[in-house]
Order: sequence, then structure tokens, then C-alpha cells
Amino acid sequence: MVAKIIGYLIGGLFVLGLLAPIPISLWMIWDRVTVLSSTEVEPALIESCHHRYRTSGSRSKGSWGPVAVTERGLKVKGDFTWSKKSWCESDIGDEVNVFVHPTDKSKNRINTFFQFWFLPIISTSFCLFFYPLSYRLKKKKKKDK
Repeated sequence: MVAKIIGYLIGGLFVLGLLAPIPISLWMIWDRVTVLSSTEVEPALIESCHHRYRTSGSRSKGSWGPVAVTERGLKVKGDFTWSKKSWCESDIGDEVNVFVHPTDKSKNRINTFFQFWFLPIISTSFCLFFYPLSYRLKKKKKKDK
């Protein structure tokens, strides 16, 4: 009985893991659409990098993301972080545009390819190619039997 429950739990987690990219992709697209529709674009300059720690198990891992400063002094941190500080530091001094929300600072975004478009494109591409390909392979396998 316990083995059956554990088997169903593992199977459920596997299915959840396979289907997780769909809502993640939809959320990222929705987030980008709301940011584009409710913010103003301002020029900014990437002046520094911020450090973010993530702990997994007994070790902590750091990552680095850019910080852009607008002409009026507003700081906007990038969401997409690099694992190496030198990769982030190579962006310092770049002139970029940032999306600035009038009231909600959490909706401020740096408008560069990696900071704004990369993750939604990757997750949506995964959904658009992986799921139809998996379905075709399963259909072909069923047909061959």
C-alpha cells in the first residue's frame, strides 16, 4: 500500500514537472504584457551589479544582475542574473531603456534582450516545440505497435 502511494506521488510529481512550463510561460507572457501596457520608457545607464544569494541544501550560490539608474536617479535591478560577476560587469556603462511604473516599483524592468525577453522566449519555445513533438512521437509509437 505504501509503495503504491509513493509510486503515485512520484508519478504525480513527474507529470507536474512536465506540465509546469505551460503556466510559467503564460505567467511570463502576462507579466511582460502588463509591464508594456502600464509603464513608461526612460533612458538609463547600467552603473553597477547587485549580488543575490541562493541557498540549496548546505551550500549557497551567488549570482549577479545589473542595476540601471535613470536620469532622475531611480534604480532598477535586473531580474535575469549571471553566475559570474565578470559577465555582469561587462554590461556596466551600457545605455539602456527601462520600463518605469508610476506607482509599483516591482514592475520596473530593464529593457534588454536578456533582462526582458530571453526567459519568456525560452519557456514559450519549449512549450511550442516540446509538447507537439512529444505528442507526435507518442502517436507514432502507438501506430507502430
